[in-house]
Amino acid sequence: MKESRPPFLLRALVISWALVSAGLAGCLADDKLASERQNFTSDAPATRANPMDPLARACGPELPPSPHLTRRPYLAAQDETTMKVLWTAPEGGGQVTLRLTRPGTDELETARAARDPSARPVYGSPLYGATVSNLAPDALYCYELHLDGTPIARAGFRTPPLPDREEPVRFVAFGDSGDGGNSQAAVLAQMHTVPFDFMIHVGDIAYDTGTRVEFEKNFFDVYADLLARFPMFPASGNHEYETEAAAPFREVFALPENGGPEGRERWYSFDWGPVHFVVLDTELQGPTQAAWLDADLAAAKRPWTIVYGHRPPFSSAKRGGDEKFRTHFVPVLEKHRVPLVLSGHEHHYERIQTKNGVNYVVTGGGGRHLRGIQPRADAAYAESVLHFVSASVTPHRLELHAIDASGREFDALVLSREATASMLQGSRPCSFGSSRHSLGQRSNPTSDGSSRFWR
Repeated sequence: MKESRPPFLLRALVISWALVSAGLAGCLADDKLASERQNFTSDAPATRANPMDPLARACGPELPPSPHLTRRPYLAAQDETTMKVLWTAPEGGGQVTLRLTRPGTDELETARAARDPSARPVYGSPLYGATVSNLAPDALYCYELHLDGTPIARAGFRTPPLPDREEPVRFVAFGDSGDGGNSQAAVLAQMHTVPFDFMIHVGDIAYDTGTRVEFEKNFFDVYADLLARFPMFPASGNHEYETEAAAPFREVFALPENGGPEGRERWYSFDWGPVHFVVLDTELQGPTQAAWLDADLAAAKRPWTIVYGHRPPFSSAKRGGDEKFRTHFVPVLEKHRVPLVLSGHEHHYERIQTKNGVNYVVTGGGGRHLRGIQPRADAAYAESVLHFVSASVTPHRLELHAIDASGREFDALVLSREATASMLQGSRPCSFGSSRHSLGQRSNPTSDGSSRFWR
């Protein structure tokens, strides 16, 4: 029997109401909205601004939802000069073209849509895409989708910058983002308060089992406004692997294919400004991926390297960190002195710095139900709270800010590139950088079953 899709406008209204109600509630029935931080002050708090405002000013207002699109357009950045726009539409609905302009110039480019034959249609709608190349790095572009000459969608994006840009590049990262409920909406509402250039998801994107329909309801419908403007670079989680070994994950995203024959669209790397990012598949850990990771890190030339994947190697969750990650990946990460490793899987926030200077951050509070924790002795901060992290990176400085679903910043990490260089020459690990966090002591589990720890 063919699946029927809820009317797009109805789904948009439901999601909008969830955002409003979650923001006004002040607390959620099942999960902790706000951090229980104490005595936390930041000398450089996260920058606050709506990330979509510059694009709206340059490109004009968004068009009303079109019945000719079953999945609104979303972005896949290929490099500093190439962007791919994807969407789904009913089969036989007419010819769609992409029209691209650069504000303040006479540049105009059009690209015809091509159907992706490898992606299984969802709600009877195939996946289409259009790629535009030879773009200027670090430049703002506006685009429209036209159906037989009539615009049906409008948005904008900024291309990735070159590595020497002094202005910070910004991204948000989160994981375990939920099932379309109020907790997920509350975190999303706060993501609209910080500027960023792209997004990172550390896995467990489509609960409960990573089906194609769950990707629509719990990911594309929820984040449609952001996905149309900011590229997403996801890692797959264990829930994605519950359906056809994560085949829907690989179908819906157009990811870099530089992971070798076995890692195609499973593990990959990409560059954005001064940062080299490496994305791991923690469901397929082993010597093949570890060897690829080693070679990729050895070849990295950007000032910073950030690695992320779903399962964490270290965690204050009751089941602890992932042994396979510690066996296969941690030795490689410490060999190359990777400054920051992000993960999810455990539904809380945590920051650990090892003796070799690697900072491990668990950011699994993106909207799914929270879990209690048993704080590790080496945890700089650990708390079971809904949240995301906001990052700002220049060639010389990396900042990471943890923000809860009420909008409060409750933990922060600042790393200096100069201190990193000193560490690589054999200095003591504490010269690697500085961190700022709450000052306090161990705490007992809170009344709602969550826990916190800081020092």
